[in-house]
Amino acid sequence: MLFLNSCGNDDSQFSEAQGKRASQPMLNADSVTTLISDSGITRFRITTKKWLVFDKAKEPYWLFPQGIRFEKFDSTYHVDANMWADTAIYYSPRDLWEFKGHVTATNLDGDKFKTQQLFWDNPGQKFYSNKHIRIEQKDKILEGIGFVSNNRMTQYEISKPTGIFPVE
Repeated sequence: MLFLNSCGNDDSQFSEAQGKRASQPMLNADSVTTLISDSGITRFRITTKKWLVFDKAKEPYWLFPQGIRFEKFDSTYHVDANMWADTAIYYSPRDLWEFKGHVTATNLDGDKFKTQQLFWDNPGQKFYSNKHIRIEQKDKILEGIGFVSNNRMTQYEISKPTGIFPVE
């Protein structure tokens, strides 16, 4: 008599484990301050209470659920931009940052940008938002809906300006 044994692959257990892995962080760090360099040059400093890295998600991302302080340095190590937000997400394949909640950014001129959502598209070299934006300058306050800026937040355009504007 011949008995045939077959090794049965229960793919459901493998799929279930893989699915759980996609929703679990590969890194879970508390109270972090880190420097990020590019080609040996320090470009960023990130300070956060909690940092989660989801490397197996459909689109891998980093999550900063308890707030973030983000500083970008120029080539001479001067702070190019400051950013504070209640929450941040970094979509690593697209090199795109999303800052959410009470977002405040300050440029080198001292202009302060406040919004509920701000994107930083590093490859596109721009910041943008479709939400309400408030820009506090030394001599005036600008407000509107929608905003696009260069990487240094020095040249910007408000899509739909709102508010009272002084006219001479």
